[in-house]
Amino acid sequence: MVGNGIARAARPLAIIPLLVAGLALGTPARADTFLFDFENYPEYSTTTPTTLPSDTSPTQLFATFASPQDPGGYAVFNAPPGVFTNITGNYLATNAQGNALDITFAAALGGLTVDYFLYGGATSVDYELLSGGVDGTVVSSGTATTTISETYGVEGILSTGGVTFDTIAFLPDSGAGLAIDNLSVDTVPEPASLALLLAGLVPLGVVRRRAG
Repeated sequence: MVGNGIARAARPLAIIPLLVAGLALGTPARADTFLFDFENYPEYSTTTPTTLPSDTSPTQLFATFASPQDPGGYAVFNAPPGVFTNITGNYLATNAQGNALDITFAAALGGLTVDYFLYGGATSVDYELLSGGVDGTVVSSGTATTTISETYGVEGILSTGGVTFDTIAFLPDSGAGLAIDNLSVDTVPEPASLALLLAGLVPLGVVRRRAG
C-alpha cells in the first residue's frame, strides 16, 4: 500500500517533463548561421579543390570548394581599395574565365547569401542548388543578375533558399570570371523537439510500471 501511494504521488512529477516537451514542440528550432569570408587565408595560399572551415566561432561548418573544369581554378585574392563595393579584404576568385564553381557544405542548408563579382562582359550568372553533393539532385536553379557597375565588371548579391540543399554550383558564361565573398549560409534546424517529447515519455512509463 505504501509503495502504491508513493507511485501515485510521483505521477504528477513525472508528467512535468512531458509538459515541457510539449511546449517545446510549439517553439521553432533555431537555425545556425555560418560565414565564409576567406580572411584567415593569405593571398594565393588556398586554391580549389579544398575544404575550408567557416569563419564563425566557436562552432564551425566545413565546405568543399571545387572547379570541375580546372582543378585549382580558384584562389584567394585580396581586394585593392576602391575596386569593389561589397567585396572587401580577401575573396575567392577564378584563375581562368569560364570556370564553374561548386561549393558543397557538410550540413543541409535552408538559405544562402553571397556577394559576387563578374568580369569579362557578363552581367548575370546561372546557379543550381543540389541535394546529395555535386552529383546529387538539382532542387532549384536560377539566374543571379548584377545591380552594381564597377570599373572592371559588375557586382551583385545572391540570396536564395526555400528548399533544402547542401551544394551550390555557379555556372558562369564561357568568357566570364567569377569572384565571391561574404558567403553566409543557414543550416536546417534539427528536430530536437521530438527528442524532448520522447524524454518526457520515458519517466512517465517508469512510474506506471512501478505503480503496477
